[in-house]
Amino acid sequence: MQIRNGFLILKRLFLLSFTIVLSITAFSSAKETINPYACEHYLMGLFYAREGELEKAIYEYRKSLIYSETIAVHKDLADLYLQLGDYKNALEEIEIILREEKENIDALLIKASIYSGMGKMEQSIRIFEEVISLNKNKKEAYFYLGSLYFQSEKYQKAISVYDKFLKLSGEHSEIYYNMGLSYERCGKEKKAITLYEKAIKINDGYFLPHLSLARIYEREKKYDKALVHYKKCAKVDPGNPAIQNKIGLLYYEIKNNAFAQKAFFSTLKIDSDNLTALYSLALIYEEEKEWEKACSFFEKVIEHNTALPQTYIHLAYLYNRLKKHQKAVEILLWAIKINQENSDCWLFLGLVYEQMGEYTKAKNSFEEVIKINSNSEEAYFQLGVVYDKLGEIEMSIEKFCKTIEINPENAAAYNYIGYSWADRGIKLEEALKMIKKALKIDSQNGAYRDSLGWVYYKMNKYKKAVKELEKAVKLISDAIVWDHLGDAYISLKRNKKAVFCWKESLKIKSGNEKIEKKIEKVQNALSNKAIVRDSTAK
Repeated sequence: MQIRNGFLILKRLFLLSFTIVLSITAFSSAKETINPYACEHYLMGLFYAREGELEKAIYEYRKSLIYSETIAVHKDLADLYLQLGDYKNALEEIEIILREEKENIDALLIKASIYSGMGKMEQSIRIFEEVISLNKNKKEAYFYLGSLYFQSEKYQKAISVYDKFLKLSGEHSEIYYNMGLSYERCGKEKKAITLYEKAIKINDGYFLPHLSLARIYEREKKYDKALVHYKKCAKVDPGNPAIQNKIGLLYYEIKNNAFAQKAFFSTLKIDSDNLTALYSLALIYEEEKEWEKACSFFEKVIEHNTALPQTYIHLAYLYNRLKKHQKAVEILLWAIKINQENSDCWLFLGLVYEQMGEYTKAKNSFEEVIKINSNSEEAYFQLGVVYDKLGEIEMSIEKFCKTIEINPENAAAYNYIGYSWADRGIKLEEALKMIKKALKIDSQNGAYRDSLGWVYYKMNKYKKAVKELEKAVKLISDAIVWDHLGDAYISLKRNKKAVFCWKESLKIKSGNEKIEKKIEKVQNALSNKAIVRDSTAK
């Protein structure tokens, strides 16, 4: 304790001895003989100012002025009021100086700073311009005037002033950075890049030019270069979670999930509740099909922010993939409880119910979507699907027609109508037209090509059916398509090919007794024919 107190006493004695020199200098320009009481209070004011006790310093300066009016004291008072944000009193002190010395440059610089602090940019600019007209070598005036021009969006003037500053002072990293910003705002990014690089050459640890370069390269999609500068930013400011997230997001953009994960985990070391990092990690695990890990991160996001509907949808989707359908339903109902007007949650809830085979609940969910958005193309389409599964064909067709009314290019709706009719063997000519419309929009869709083959099959045009279904199996690997092709072949008495197709169907989806019986029937027939041929030969 004694050592500490001794150190403080020595420090204060040093400051006092130093301030004596300053006080003599301050009072040396006074017109009157130095008043010892004025000097004593001024000394104490300097001491308190250097100790950070600004109110006490102001009190001592004011005491000093009682004994002797001195410009230096008014200037120091103005400085203190400016530090306290007391612009009114600061301005009053400066005006006292300027009444005595209209061209006092130090007072004019403080006055300009006061106006800047008050948000009176134009008055501040005019005073800095006045200072430069009085002293063309006053570097501080160029520095602050350039900043004010920049803030006022007078970028060309800012550049001109900064250029004059550089001629007076030589290379300066902050000025190069400020000039770079001005050029960038003028749309001259190449020039800005050159200036940012100059700033970094002087001071490689200067955060802001690295950040600006990173952002430019990111906009230009030069992600490797952007990453170099974001990493420099992270080195300068390792505790900045926003920079770690930027690094993670860029690695995610270039599909380097391993490095993206590393960056996001670095963010979480700094800020364990960071939503961007948690959400991004959830997306990465979802992409990599690590469903359980993805779920855990989406759950963390919801813990910290319940107002992100996409999080609930993602989480419900994952539970659905994990066949935890009831859990998916619970999550979506919770999201809807928070915001009943969220049509996306209602839509996904309907899809989950549909997958669970709860078609009435699915129908009700899709109808809720339409209450919120009467032109929801997807809701009308899904209603068509659900009504079809409920066996309400007329309502199904009505909803598909509404889908087409909203979007005449919805190929799936045309196909669904055509296939529904074809599969039931009704309105075959109209079904053909609908399916052809679907294929006109998407000619390479295997499902639509299958529908065309199937409608030809139902029209007893078996050669055309085979032609289209052969195209379909090349476009899509689906048990139903192979089954259809088998049926078309059998109608042309191409039995072996039919059996081959049905077997292909069972490879994709085994256990279809109907197909197994068809294979058995044809194989028995082929076997009987072989027996007959053998007995005839004998």
